[in-house]
Amino acid sequence: MFQANHCTEKISLQDRPLDKRIKNDTHKFFCETSVNKDGELVIFARNGSNSVETKRSQNKNRGKKDFHHRDLFLTKPGQKRNTEWYSSLPIIDELIIANGDIFDVDPCSPVKGETAPVPAKKHYTQEDDGLSQIWTGTTYMNCPYANISAWAKKAVESVWCSEMGKAPTEFAAHKETPDAEIVIGLIPARTNTQYWRKYISKHAKVFFLSGKVVFRQPDGNGNYVVASSGFPQGVALVVWGNHTKISNHLKNLDMIDGHEIYERSHPSIPDLPVQYWTKRNKR
Repeated sequence: MFQANHCTEKISLQDRPLDKRIKNDTHKFFCETSVNKDGELVIFARNGSNSVETKRSQNKNRGKKDFHHRDLFLTKPGQKRNTEWYSSLPIIDELIIANGDIFDVDPCSPVKGETAPVPAKKHYTQEDDGLSQIWTGTTYMNCPYANISAWAKKAVESVWCSEMGKAPTEFAAHKETPDAEIVIGLIPARTNTQYWRKYISKHAKVFFLSGKVVFRQPDGNGNYVVASSGFPQGVALVVWGNHTKISNHLKNLDMIDGHEIYERSHPSIPDLPVQYWTKRNKR
């Protein structure tokens, strides 16, 4: 799922192309948006000849529990356009086949149980705050795209431990055992961001999907229907941890949900968790 950012004061930007300039006739504000090196939306606003002011469209209490879900996860009351986007069934089906079972955890779910868009043994919703929970087994996340860095960090720390070496974070370097065996993420392929460099490029298997991936959206009746248009950015499947069975299945696919799939992964570091689990399973 991803959540479009918007300015909450005199101007409002929702689902606007990033290279467009928008004029608000009521307040005579001009706005331009761009994405910074961390993949965050930045709004530049000016009124007449006034100097440019920069406002990041994010909660000031970034580290607090409520921010991760309540501000970014679901469509807010009064918003004109739906911002809930859920993984397509063909992608989910292929990953379940690769895993050999439904997922153990979905930490980014709107609901729990059989009505959830992703089959999992355990679902965490906005009230649970998936970032604060322990992820186990095979975890699948289609996280809020406005705060991917926190979710990518959580993913890599969940599958890493000190025995593996080359830890991505100080926290992971001091863990005695990993919490999860595998974490799979469906996220935008923002390879220019710091979180991609820190938590993905050298510590996960990456499979890019060609074209615009079409997600599902809720229809208001408890169902999830295919969206009318594809996501405007490239998307990748990222596999952290003991990736072998997932990677081998994806490598054998020519297409997934009508998209060509191709791997672009670091040659060695992502295999450290595989070596750990191979050794652990022999004990």
